[in-house]
Amino acid sequence: MRGLQLLFCLTALWAGAQTNIKAIGDLPTELQETSGLAYWDKQVLSCNDSGNSAEIFVMNPETLEITARKTLMAENIDWEALSIDGEFGYVGDFGNNLGTRRDLKVYKFRLAALQTNSPIVTEIIGFSYPEQVNFEGQEHSDFDAEAMIATENYLYIFTKQWKSMNTAVYRLPKIAGSYQAEFVQEIPINGLVTDATYVKDANTIILLGYTSILTPFLLNVELDERGQFVVQQEKLQLPIGIAQTEGITKNANHTYYVSCENYQNPPFVSSASRLFSFTLDSETLEEEDAQEDSNEDLPKGDGEAPEEQLRIERPLAYQPMGNSALAFKMPVNTLLQGLSIFDTSGRQIAFYQKQELEEYTINTSFLKPSIYYAQFYAENDRWVIPFLIR
Repeated sequence: MRGLQLLFCLTALWAGAQTNIKAIGDLPTELQETSGLAYWDKQVLSCNDSGNSAEIFVMNPETLEITARKTLMAENIDWEALSIDGEFGYVGDFGNNLGTRRDLKVYKFRLAALQTNSPIVTEIIGFSYPEQVNFEGQEHSDFDAEAMIATENYLYIFTKQWKSMNTAVYRLPKIAGSYQAEFVQEIPINGLVTDATYVKDANTIILLGYTSILTPFLLNVELDERGQFVVQQEKLQLPIGIAQTEGITKNANHTYYVSCENYQNPPFVSSASRLFSFTLDSETLEEEDAQEDSNEDLPKGDGEAPEEQLRIERPLAYQPMGNSALAFKMPVNTLLQGLSIFDTSGRQIAFYQKQELEEYTINTSFLKPSIYYAQFYAENDRWVIPFLIR
C-alpha cells in the first residue's frame, strides 16, 4: 500500500510519484520576506511584502543567485502575490489583515521590461470587495488575501479567511481601471491560502496554504467551463517542517517551487527563508482520495482523532471538529508531566499539571484568535508544537 504518513507537519510524506521534495537552500538576504513566486525565462521571480522596496527579484532557481533586481514605478504597501501570463506580470498589493484598506490594487507591468535597465512602468488595477462595508479594522479580517492567478482573460484572487478557514474567490479584468471585484464562489478548505499557481495545460490551480495546526498543504482545484472552481482531491501535506509558506510556481517541466519567508520566534521556532522543489503528477492527485480512505491508521487532518495504533516519536496535536479543545497523543511509553501554552511573544499564557492532562485534551476557549505554542514536558524530553486559534 502506497500511503501518506501524517505525523503532524514535520513527518508528513508524499504518496505515489511525489517523493522527491527537497530544500534547495536558504534564500538570499534580499528575500527574507519573500511573498510570491513566478517562473519566467528559466528564472524565478519574487518580491517581498509590506515595508520593503517596490522591486522584483530575478533569481536562478538552482543556485539561488539573484541575477537582477528591477524597480517598479509603484508603492509596496503590502505586496502579497506575484503572477504572470505570456506578456505581463501582476503584483498583488492587497495584504489587508486588519480589513481597513481602501486602496487595494494589482500592479501590471510588461515582462519584457525586466530585460531593461530603467524603472518599470506599471498600470494599476484598483478594486474593492463589494461585500465589505466595515473598514473600522479588526485583526484577522476575512478580506485579507495573499494568492492570485492570471488566466487568459481574468485575474483571480483567493482570500485568506481567518474566521471560516475557507477561501473566497474574486475575479478582476486584466485591464487598468477601478473595479468592484466580482465574487465567484467560496471554497471550503479548512485552512489559510497563501499562494496559488495556474497549470494552464490542465486548467487547474494548485493552492498553497497551511491548516489550523500550521501544517503546510497543497490543494488541487479545477477551473471548469462555467468559470467555477471544483476541488479535485483532498489536501496533500507538505513535509517541510514548521515554515511560513508564501509562494508557489512551476516550470515547463512540471517542477514546482515553494518558498517560505524567514520566521523567528525563539526559543520555539527558527525557520529561515528557503526555496523547495518537487514534482507532482496526476496519478498522485488522483490517488489521494483512495489513500485517505484506505489508510485507517492515519489521522485525516483537522477534526479526527488519530488511531490508537499510530506510532509517533513526538506529540501529535489536533483540533476535534466543532469544539474548542486541543487534543493530543503522546509517544508510546512517554509519561506527560506538564504542558505550557505560550503566545508569539514568548509569554506563558497557561500551565497544566500532570493531573490536569489525564484526558489528553485541554480547553482553549479562553484564547483569542492567534498563533500559540504548546510545550509538552516529559521526564526526559520537551517538545514545542504550534497551533492556531481562529
